[in-house]
Amino acid sequence: FGRLGFVSLARSTDLPGEAAMASREAPSSEQWSNFPGVARMSFGFLAVFASYTTTQNLMPWLLQQLGFGRLGFVSLARSTDLPGEAAMASREAPSSEQWSNFPGVARMSFGFLAVFASYTTTQNLMPWLLQQLGFGRLGFVSLMTVYGFFFLSCALIPPLLKQVNARHALPVASLTYALSAGSAAIVASGMLQDSAAKLVLMLASAVNGVGVSGLWCCQGVIMTYYAPPKLLNRYIAFFLVCWQLGPLSGAVLARILLERMTTANAFLVLCGLSLVGTAIMTGLPAPVKNVETPPEPAIVAKPFHEVRGEMQQRLRRPLQMLSSDRRAVHITCLSFMHGACLNAFPSAVFSQCAGGSHMLAATDSDLMRRRVAVALACLGVGSTLAALAFAPLTDRLGRRASMACVCLTILLATSCFELEAIGIAYVHARVPYLNIAAFALGLANMCCRGSLLSSIISLYKSDSVYAVVAMQFGTSVGTVFGFVAFPWLSLHSNIALGLGGYALGALAAVAHRPMFDTDLPLKAQ
Repeated sequence: FGRLGFVSLARSTDLPGEAAMASREAPSSEQWSNFPGVARMSFGFLAVFASYTTTQNLMPWLLQQLGFGRLGFVSLARSTDLPGEAAMASREAPSSEQWSNFPGVARMSFGFLAVFASYTTTQNLMPWLLQQLGFGRLGFVSLMTVYGFFFLSCALIPPLLKQVNARHALPVASLTYALSAGSAAIVASGMLQDSAAKLVLMLASAVNGVGVSGLWCCQGVIMTYYAPPKLLNRYIAFFLVCWQLGPLSGAVLARILLERMTTANAFLVLCGLSLVGTAIMTGLPAPVKNVETPPEPAIVAKPFHEVRGEMQQRLRRPLQMLSSDRRAVHITCLSFMHGACLNAFPSAVFSQCAGGSHMLAATDSDLMRRRVAVALACLGVGSTLAALAFAPLTDRLGRRASMACVCLTILLATSCFELEAIGIAYVHARVPYLNIAAFALGLANMCCRGSLLSSIISLYKSDSVYAVVAMQFGTSVGTVFGFVAFPWLSLHSNIALGLGGYALGALAAVAHRPMFDTDLPLKAQ
């Protein structure tokens, strides 16, 4: 009977499970019959929207290059089937406009990195050169000459920047740093007699002092026209990081150059590096017009007698600002203590702490120099970390909180310096209090520098020249004061005068509310 049993079993209705299975499997072939069409449509959508999304990602760069402004947002806003992407475009379009001036800030920052890597290395090599030539304290005299002319030239910068574009004056001022390294190379080569060599070094120091004033004043003015308020702290932080990387690499670069070439050739290399920085800063792009940033003033040629009359009036403007604007007084006073503690205080106090340590013999000069070098490295690391953290800290907490952090870090540095001075045991066998104090001082210096620059650009947005010069004036006077006073005072007196005055200046700025309120008028504040 063959398969009769299977046929009779399939006709049975007492097996619902198998019957239900058959009922489900039978129409399955009919359901999947249209799947190839669905698959082809799906893969087609995959290819089309991969192309479309990539096109939308590339379109902002194309429109920016063609100068079509917000055309991309208008064309996308006409679409009614992609509200999510339209909303995304509306959020991203202003972002590209806000960051449009960043290439100029980046070029200026990288130029500062090259220039100050060269300048710091030149200053590190200068003692060896002067020692070989037997010039004694000429290094101290030349350094005082630099900051003395820095102080004197601050009064002439505002009138000049009203007649010359700051973007064009910046590379000219940076050439004085190359001149400093170049003059040292000529002296190191032995081409000049002793009297002529001393004269060349002093003249180069005087010219460099004028260039220092011009460089820093131009930097502050250029940042005013480049940085929109929402990105101001980030632009300043990026600049401070690049600036600090230059000095931080100075000691390493000096050792590398001395191991591979003569002193004269090393100075020539540094002169070339400074010229590279000048080339990077030459021809900075004009700031893109933005409603949130002031327009760069147009330079108009005028007769000489009109220019002379305007310059005489502008020479009196800084004194008028100090007498009518308390914020300018706070900026100048805090800049004074910042200048005193930026270079002069570490130069004097680090040597006093290292030489007077209870674990260091007074005759071990090599160990003392190593301790000072490590402390200077900690100072540079602290400055770099403060520059990195400045933007997140200030954006989240505000400029007033960042200025309050200056007070806290100064108190930490003061405590560690005092513990080092009285010979308290180290935190660790290899971590003296001097290194911790240097690190805290670096944090305070860069946080103070960033807060001052951010406050000036925010408060004096319409005309920041005089406020920037007031900051540089205070910095130069404070540096000269520090180099003159700190070497003659005791360690405890230096700590009290330098860090105590620094903390009081920062505390007074924090307590003065108009320093951080951009809605108040400038006068009588």
